[in-house]
Amino acid sequence: MANKSTFTLLTLALTLLYGCQAPMVQWYAQPFVHADDSLADKAMAPAIAISDSYAFVGVPWEENGHIGVDTNAWATGVTYILKNDHAGHWQETQQITASDKGPLNFFGCAVALANEWAVIGAKLKTIPNAQEQKIIGAGGAYVFHLDATGAWKETSKLEDPTAAATPWQCFGHGVAIAGSFIAVSAPYKDCVSSQGDTILGAGQVFIYQFDGLDNWEIKQIIEPPVLQRHGSFGSSLAMENNLLLIGAPGATPKNKGNDSLQRNTGTAYVFTRNPSSNGWELQAELAASDGQAGDQFGLAVAVNEGVLAIGAPPKKHHSYARGSVYVFKPSRSGDWVTEKTINGDGDFGSSIALVKDLMVIGSPRGGKDGLSYLFHTAKRHYEIGADTLRTPQGAQSRFFGSTVATNGEAVVVSQYQSYTHFYEKENSVGLVYLFTPVKKGE
Repeated sequence: MANKSTFTLLTLALTLLYGCQAPMVQWYAQPFVHADDSLADKAMAPAIAISDSYAFVGVPWEENGHIGVDTNAWATGVTYILKNDHAGHWQETQQITASDKGPLNFFGCAVALANEWAVIGAKLKTIPNAQEQKIIGAGGAYVFHLDATGAWKETSKLEDPTAAATPWQCFGHGVAIAGSFIAVSAPYKDCVSSQGDTILGAGQVFIYQFDGLDNWEIKQIIEPPVLQRHGSFGSSLAMENNLLLIGAPGATPKNKGNDSLQRNTGTAYVFTRNPSSNGWELQAELAASDGQAGDQFGLAVAVNEGVLAIGAPPKKHHSYARGSVYVFKPSRSGDWVTEKTINGDGDFGSSIALVKDLMVIGSPRGGKDGLSYLFHTAKRHYEIGADTLRTPQGAQSRFFGSTVATNGEAVVVSQYQSYTHFYEKENSVGLVYLFTPVKKGE
């Protein structure tokens, strides 16, 4: 294992002020380093997820531990599993691939983690249809379970259960898990309207339920209330308890009518589970109050404890694309209202993570090399720039903040590229940083 990946602990003293009267907080930054694999030229950030004990790093372009070595297995995809020693360090314990791995599957393009279960997307997987014809880019997803030995084992393989899978629908582009339910999206799937018309790229989300044994069975297929051409329903997913938040950044909101010039304004949909039928029902359709064409509201979403966060990274401020994140909370009447619109810079809102009181927002083009901002929803601390994560001093990067994740305490941030001032591979700082707060007295 050591010859595949190495960990180096860099001490990064980031001064973070939690309000004017709060004490300074320091963070340790631990980079995930691939010592013998060149990741520097790969123009895609790893997918990441984190719980209290484990972190998953999906590397979809990788071929079983090597990148671009065997063209017959290129972009098979690998996911690395790191375990928390609860002393501020994360150690790689396992590498997992799909049981039916194949070239251009992109296994690891999306990852979600909850307790002893994980779901991993492989959005470009080729599957056969009923006539045994290959459907390129139909996609798939895989469910893993933590067994009694401490190893993660594949237990289920999920694919589009309908007979209408379409090429490049990208089933597995988005994944989410909460309790006994899994959501998998195919945002580019062509759907058929009630009039029999084919709506290109409308998108669908598939809901699976655990049967209590070893299987996840299809429970429901969700579509937007109005199918829209290239609406990309399911481009982003977030799930918590009985709430499912689905982004459709290509859609036109209801308040824009049928104006084709308002495409890509973006919409997000809130679904809640009906405990009687166990089905998921549309509760609300959300849009930005200041939404305009091209904002792509819903490109990133997050939910936690009654708070919704929805990103619109191309949102323009003063004619320049900078990015915004909209924070919604329920009113006394039960409606979702905008509590705060946070305007940033550098594709602010490209990725969002929200757990407990901590919200992390990626700004991969912010500053010189990319930034990640920390906010506290319970305290309503939404001042941008007060709490900021950067790459460590001496390490250069590109697009830091492309994807973010948090467990409410530790924070994981990924980027496209990373390198130091040295040329030796062993001095590379990798593509993923795990930030752990330094506890008082340490």
